[in-house]
Amino acid sequence: MKKHRSKGLTLIELVMTMSIVGILVSASMLYIKQIIDLWDFMSFRNEIVAPGMMAITRMSREIRQINNSTSVLNANSTRFRFTDVNNVTTDYYFSSLNLMRNNDILASGVSNFTLTYYNLTNQPIANPLINPQATDIKRIKIRLNMFFGNQNKTLETQVFPRNLGG
Repeated sequence: MKKHRSKGLTLIELVMTMSIVGILVSASMLYIKQIIDLWDFMSFRNEIVAPGMMAITRMSREIRQINNSTSVLNANSTRFRFTDVNNVTTDYYFSSLNLMRNNDILASGVSNFTLTYYNLTNQPIANPLINPQATDIKRIKIRLNMFFGNQNKTLETQVFPRNLGG
């Protein structure tokens, strides 16, 4: 008599195979989600942080070039206007989620922009002296909050203008 060999799968084998495949797919999905989150974070850095860093670097470079102690024309927490060594007037201010340089957008996606001024003894100055008086500003802290979607990033630097002493 001939033995009959079954070429199909039993129910237990089928359930075990499906369970193992399900576990592997779940583990793979967690890994893929981490990759997508990393890509999202890197996109944020490229789209927001890089232009924000370029803006804050340009501001720092130009503010260092203030002509002299009577060249500060306006200085408050959201606006700084000055004349540089080439007698060019530059005005930085915050307007409608944009950081402006004169009337041009320097950076967009800005949720907050603050300037803090310090005197020779490193004390914050609420109301700095401006033109026609010689300014008492010796150091300027620039703080820029950038946003993209639900992500935020704060950029901060400090500038010591060359021709103001200190």
